[in-house]
Amino acid sequence: MLIVLFGLIFIGSSTAAKAVSPANHVAIVDTVYTQVDTQPEYPGGIGAFYKLVGQIVRYPREDRDRGIQGTVIVTFVVEPDGALSNIKAVRGPSEALKQEAVRVVTVLSATKWQPGVKDGQAVRAIYTIPLKFAYQSFNTETDQNKVFDNPFRQVEFPGGAEALGDFISENIRYPKDDLDKGLTGKVMLSLIVEPDGSLTHIKATEGPSEAMKAEAIRLMKTSPKWKPGVMNDGMAVRVSYNLPVEFKLPAAQSK
Repeated sequence: MLIVLFGLIFIGSSTAAKAVSPANHVAIVDTVYTQVDTQPEYPGGIGAFYKLVGQIVRYPREDRDRGIQGTVIVTFVVEPDGALSNIKAVRGPSEALKQEAVRVVTVLSATKWQPGVKDGQAVRAIYTIPLKFAYQSFNTETDQNKVFDNPFRQVEFPGGAEALGDFISENIRYPKDDLDKGLTGKVMLSLIVEPDGSLTHIKATEGPSEAMKAEAIRLMKTSPKWKPGVMNDGMAVRVSYNLPVEFKLPAAQSK
């Protein structure tokens, strides 16, 4: 299993030489700033950027086999138009890890950032990001029955969360007694998504009534197979998952 930890460093200060274009009187920044009034930001926030990094990063096989781990320091410039340039790994435990860190950031540079702003103007701004690589092997003999909470790639209902919601709403059967009483609420389910995508150990941990709990269990037993959780080395694993199933009265009856 590959564990990559991310942090963001924005350091230093700089002055910039500026020239004015006589054609359009737009300021041209010739120097890269390391301190700005508004920092550059990846669309959706730096958390979204890190999430994408985790999805595409690959631990170099030679370093994995040799047990090489550590932190790669990557720097890049966010240009005034949000493009990334000068992506470099300035320090790292191996050339392979440095090259992988640069590759990942380069791939993600296809999406432009919101640029840094100084004195009301978009400027060139430098970022320094440490990527820490740590590898933990997955032993198929001893860990094949282990249940993971947070694999490298999380489990998913086929079609995603919206499709899951549609499946529940289209197939749930409201218990008649609860429907007549106007009883509503959520049933909390715990389950395991197996390596083949099937659901097992489906249990209702809480709910408004025993009938609703039983119905939520029945419903998920009819679910199609999910996309299983996968470790970084491609191994599908067992993953625990908590799922709320909500019972809401039909619109006509809720009035």
